[in-house]
Amino acid sequence: MKAIENAMHDLKASIAAEIASVNKRGERAHVVAKTLQIEEDEARYLISRGRRLAREKAKERAA
Repeated sequence: MKAIENAMHDLKASIAAEIASVNKRGERAHVVAKTLQIEEDEARYLISRGRRLAREKAKERAA
């Protein structure tokens, strides 16, 4: 069950990072929060986690 929860959290983080990437810098957290219906603090956390996951995947592909 824990693996499924982690996978869903990673998916949510990836979605948040993608949403953030198409918005202006000052509006990113607000837009992600409204879209995912979460608090802005959680949105900022998910954006950073999603970006970190993307960087890790890029490193794996390059190796």
